[in-house]
Amino acid sequence: MERKKGKEKKPKRNKLLPRFLRSLTAVVLLSSLILGISLLIRGISSVSSERKSLSSVLIWDVFETFGLTEKNISQLNVQRLLENHIGKSKTNSISEYDSSSLNEIDNSLSLSSSNNKEALFKVCIISDIHQDTTNLSKSLEKVLENECMLLFVIGDVTNYGDITTLSSIKAVLDNSGIKDYYVIPGDHDLAQSVGLDNFEEVFGSYYHFVEFADVRFLLMDNSANYTPINKKQISWMEKNIENTDFVILSQPLFTDGLNTPFNSIYMGSTRTAPDSSNLKEKQQVVKDQGISILNLIRDTKTVKAIISGEHHRSSVLIDPVRSDLKHYVVGAVTSTVNDYPQSAIQSSRFSVMYLFDDKSYSIKDISLD
Repeated sequence: MERKKGKEKKPKRNKLLPRFLRSLTAVVLLSSLILGISLLIRGISSVSSERKSLSSVLIWDVFETFGLTEKNISQLNVQRLLENHIGKSKTNSISEYDSSSLNEIDNSLSLSSSNNKEALFKVCIISDIHQDTTNLSKSLEKVLENECMLLFVIGDVTNYGDITTLSSIKAVLDNSGIKDYYVIPGDHDLAQSVGLDNFEEVFGSYYHFVEFADVRFLLMDNSANYTPINKKQISWMEKNIENTDFVILSQPLFTDGLNTPFNSIYMGSTRTAPDSSNLKEKQQVVKDQGISILNLIRDTKTVKAIISGEHHRSSVLIDPVRSDLKHYVVGAVTSTVNDYPQSAIQSSRFSVMYLFDDKSYSIKDISLD
């Protein structure tokens, strides 16, 4: 007998399958979108990096003026050197900074008693004019605006130290309306006369002891690369250092903790090592004298800070031997460095020192831009 064929039962569809496929499709699309965005961002970052690399090519020639060559490129992250904050140490030093961060950094280094107090008086300090009379005039206008009682000009007022250019800088200073200004030379100002002759003819003395409102400043030239400071000036320094509050120099005495190439620019240093043994010996004498002067200042407990120029970049270090002694470098007034823009290193600027009646102080930058 044949069985009766009944209606075959159709298998039930799995309703979960379409849902799974829809979810899978959504995940794939979302992943593709995220991947596309990531690739786009990576591409933009790559372009940005290439632009930064191109910008640093120009800077190499500037760095070479400070003794930095391609031989030690592996030791230097050029991009970090061009950033606003360079090599900040959380221990003994705070190295490079820009005008936007100077107040914050300097307040952390200055005596706390200076906070929220009105300054007793202000001192303006300008460095590295390099015969840029336009920027010098801008600086002097801002000096007057800031009502500084004293102005210190600390080195490299010219490029070559010739009488004509030294006299033109003095004329700008004399016609500025600023009465109390004091000038010390930098190594560029000694070039033509191979010494202080031209500078002395135009500006007179190359070292000064200035006392104002019971605050004492000692200014002296230490810029000669192969000639030690003469005995007359050293004797004068030893006589006046005892009650000095601030020492103002052409070149730094201590740079450990700053980034390359600034850590190798100090009293007695040169861009390249001298070739002859005679020059090497002379250079070592200057370096040794710089160490002796630094030790003398460290032993003089009244000295709160050493302020110098030369680097074309502002910085401040805490002395490793005396934590209450600071090493400041003032930025450059000039707009160019060997025909390159000064802004490649740092914007043109000068510094203002605020003095308070409790002997505390604070220093900040004034940018010309």
